[in-house]
Amino acid sequence: MRRVPTFKRQALIALALLPVLGACAHTPPMPGGRAWLWPLGAQSVGEVDWSPEAGEGKAVLVQFMATWCLPCLQQQPALEELRARFEPQGLQIVWVGMDLEGALVLEPFAERAQPGWPVLVADQALRDGQSLYGRVMELPQTVLLGRDGRPVGAWYGVASPARIAPLVQKALAQD
Repeated sequence: MRRVPTFKRQALIALALLPVLGACAHTPPMPGGRAWLWPLGAQSVGEVDWSPEAGEGKAVLVQFMATWCLPCLQQQPALEELRARFEPQGLQIVWVGMDLEGALVLEPFAERAQPGWPVLVADQALRDGQSLYGRVMELPQTVLLGRDGRPVGAWYGVASPARIAPLVQKALAQD
């Protein structure tokens, strides 16, 4: 399989997300609030419980991951740094486990990793791309929702806290 260079891949992702992120003047307003939080109503495992209502009024960083995904696991220290810095201001991080085995592997993983944020078990509809998040094509995939529930940014792969922090600040600044 031929690998697409990072720059081209990021450009393709940006183009694909333009309608979703509301960049086109001819698209209807993007849904906010519970529309983006509703798919995150899946079962949570580990120490931190979650419900979509818990994300209302917060900036929510949603990262789709899997227990076998090394880049996903490498992202954990960066997410911990962001959580320590921005959680008091209203940032909520959520991992959505895309493992096909579901809670069978995610529950022991969450107990060992103890991320300090909710770990959700993706249901079949979410894995099939039947939500506003669409089909998750690469892991980790991250979507940052503003306080109004609308996406502020989205990216594939590992990103440093320095790269993510300005987007988080933008999401937290929303009313």
